[in-house]
Amino acid sequence: MAAEDAARAREAAQAAARAKAMEPSAEERVSAVKEPIRGAVQATLPPAGGFKGLKSGLTPPVPGQVMARFGSSRPEGGVWRGVLLKAAEGAPVKAVAAGTVVYADWLRGFGNLLIVDHGEQYLTVYAYNQSLLRRVGDVVRAGEAVAAAGSTGGQVDSGLYFEVRHRGAPVDPYQFISR
Repeated sequence: MAAEDAARAREAAQAAARAKAMEPSAEERVSAVKEPIRGAVQATLPPAGGFKGLKSGLTPPVPGQVMARFGSSRPEGGVWRGVLLKAAEGAPVKAVAAGTVVYADWLRGFGNLLIVDHGEQYLTVYAYNQSLLRRVGDVVRAGEAVAAAGSTGGQVDSGLYFEVRHRGAPVDPYQFISR
């Protein structure tokens, strides 16, 4: 009986050693957790050189005809501080770069308005939306739908009003988006 007990103990020890050899090491377990986190963080960070490093490389937030250009005169006076793009009602409005939503609500004159902070004091403004798909605090990736185009804010035709701001001042979006 003692010999059988010793044999069982030896078999149990060997099985435990095999199981331990198959377990990932502590370093492997940590790496398995870190890699997806690192990928998610990198997907939400602005590129090297920041938002300004994207000059002329961004896709427009909606495809569509330019109805009003930055700096052109507005019918009611003043000038456009962004661009007005014609878009079908409900067309997806996409973030032009990764960032964090800092405003998502109705604002008089802008309708359903969404603002994304891209870091380095760069903001993008998306207005006249039919609906907003993201909330304040949401992290968005470039190309991710953030709203649906519409005609809120007193607009007659469906479209999107889009601004880029740096340090609070409007800049021509076509410095950043390809035509």
